[in-house]
Parts: sequence; structure tokens; C-alpha cells
Amino acid sequence: MVRSDNNEIPAIQTQSGLHPQPVARVARLRRRRRAGESFGGCLFMIALVLGGSIWGYFKFFQNRALIQAGHNHNVDKNHNREAELAYMHKLRDTHFGNMARIRGDLSVFFNDVTVKKKYTMNDSGSFDQRYTELVGELRDHVEEFDQLLVPELMNNAHAKISHSHKTYYESLLLLKKGFYEEKDDQKRDYKEARKTFAAAWKEDLDGEAAAHAILDSGAMNR
Repeated sequence: MVRSDNNEIPAIQTQSGLHPQPVARVARLRRRRRAGESFGGCLFMIALVLGGSIWGYFKFFQNRALIQAGHNHNVDKNHNREAELAYMHKLRDTHFGNMARIRGDLSVFFNDVTVKKKYTMNDSGSFDQRYTELVGELRDHVEEFDQLLVPELMNNAHAKISHSHKTYYESLLLLKKGFYEEKDDQKRDYKEARKTFAAAWKEDLDGEAAAHAILDSGAMNR
């Protein structure tokens, strides 16, 4: 058989010269070629769809709880006593302590990045790892917090605390943007990141103060 560089089906080399291949064989060869091209194209499309789905998940859905924080909880307007007790216990037993720890972790990270200059471009992997860990802490905490059925009396306090997670997240985004910027732009982004972090901290503590006031007043026990 003589090879061909184009898409034509090659002829058969015999002693008497080149002869076209039988029609049936030509048809089979063409079907195989089309099948091979279709299979390869199918694999490419599958890889493209899967890759796009994974990219879309990490870009738009993974941190959805943080993006929607402050507006992603359910309020109990029926004054379910069991739900009220569960909420009060959750705040006192775990939430306040866990949030204090997260605030501390965030504060240390901001100080390490903007003041101590602990992370450099030569060690950007360490920065990215710690950034990802802190975003994960915020996301996991607000997901658990917003799954609680919130007593109507606690709605405003809960919304402030929850929304502070979103603001903390925004401050981390600005911090990461600044880390990869040049000197002048970095200074500007770091300043904005610290400002946003301070706003998140205030929002968080204001919400906790309001929650403490309600708990200490005994209003939830009536």
C-alpha cells in the first residue's frame, strides 16, 4: 500500500502498478478514520467540560457561604423554644471562643504580611497555603453558624456577626492582591486591606456585643 499525505484513501501497490482499493474496503477505512476523529473530539470535549466545571466551582461556588454571609440564615419567627436553647448554647459553648481564635489567626497573618514581611515572592507558596487555610476557617465557621435556626430576637446580632465573615474574606482578597503587586500598588492595596480588616473586626465585635446583651438580659429565657 502506498502512503498518502492527504485525506484520500491510499491505493494498493501491486506488481502491475497502483490500483484503487475495493469500494467496501475504502468505506471501512473511511468509517474507521471518522470514528477515530470523533472519539478524539469526544475526549477533548469531555475534558473541556470537566475542566470548566471544576474551575467554575472553585471560582464561584466554593466560597459562596462567605459571599452571601449576612443574608444566608433562617430566622425562627415561631419562637421555637428548643431552637432558641440550641442557639444560645452554641453561642456560649463554641461560637464566641472559635471566633476569637479566628480573629487572632487573621491578625497574626496580617501582621506577618504587612509589617514583618515574613513572606516573600521566593516563598509565595507559603503565603498561598496560609491564605487558603484562613479562608477555609472562615468559610467552615460561617457555614456552621448560618445553619443554625436564628431566634427572631437575635436576627440583627447574628446578621452582623455573619456578615463580618464576608468582610474578613474581602480583606484577605485585598491582602492577596497586594502581595502580588509591585511596590507602590502593594502599599495601596495593603492599606485598603487593613482598613477592610478593621471594619470586619468592628462589625464582628459589635454583633457579639449585641448578642451578649440579649443573652445577659434574660430576654431569651422568657
